[in-house]
Amino acid sequence: MSNHKLQSAISMAKLGFPILPLKSNEKTPAIINWQSHACQSEEQISGWAKDFPNCNFGIKTGKGIIVLDVDNKNGKNGSEALASMGQIPETFTVATPSNGFHYYFKTTQDIKTSTSK
Repeated sequence: MSNHKLQSAISMAKLGFPILPLKSNEKTPAIINWQSHACQSEEQISGWAKDFPNCNFGIKTGKGIIVLDVDNKNGKNGSEALASMGQIPETFTVATPSNGFHYYFKTTQDIKTSTSK
């Protein structure tokens, strides 16, 4: 397990994001009933890192937590498109394997979500 992955997951948990383990190189949860087991416990997250040594970590979205997923692949430049819409607020951001970014936000407002492929 990359110490960077574990430390990033713990940092996100400390910011109030519920964390869950994902199968290696997938977006599929590594645990059953992940909806009720996603947590902010450093001890539990470290335990998952030991139980699933090659896992990735994800966050449970909804209920005030949203992620803006910006892809730069398959001939699309999501970063350029996002920049054309104006500046977004500073927030926790991670780079993705597709040279894109995930922008993490907490909100008290109801926000409709959608995806575009």
